[in-house]
Order: sequence, then structure tokens, then C-alpha cells
Amino acid sequence: MSRKEWDKLLSRLKDMAVEYWKSDEKERERLGAQMETQLKLIFSLVKESGRVGSSKEEASLEKSYRMYKADPSVETFAVLCHDIETLADFTM
Repeated sequence: MSRKEWDKLLSRLKDMAVEYWKSDEKERERLGAQMETQLKLIFSLVKESGRVGSSKEEASLEKSYRMYKADPSVETFAVLCHDIETLADFTM
């Protein structure tokens, strides 16, 4: 996967998080399922990359994602975005 494709994949997760924040409960259910799928794909690609030590970054992203879904706020969104960027920088 190229860096451009990787960045697009991570950007899509951020875009979904923004949409999630702005949505009502019904729409959040749909977006939450899409975000779960996107996150699984990201983690799968990280594993395929064979990058040693990425599990710490994955765990951090997983935790910030769960926190964001439980309480979508400016703070939890900022943490989520930070962890997405950290994983992006670490893996590619």
C-alpha cells in the first residue's frame, strides 16, 4: 500500500468520526459500524506491514476510539486524531 493510499484510509476514519459527532443516535449506529470496519481494516494492514512494536500504537488507537464513541467531544476527538496520526507515522 502506498503512503497516499494509507493516508486516505486514515483520513476516511477521521471524516467518519466528524460525521459521527454531528449525527443523531440512529445515524451514529450506522456510522459506528462503518468506523468499526475501517478500524479493523487499518489494524489488519498494520499487521501485514510486519512493523515490530506497532501493538502499542494500535492499543492506544483502540482505546481512544472507544473513548470517543462513548463520549464524542472536542477532547476525545483530539485524542483520537492524535493516535491516528501517531499510528500513521509509526507504520509507514
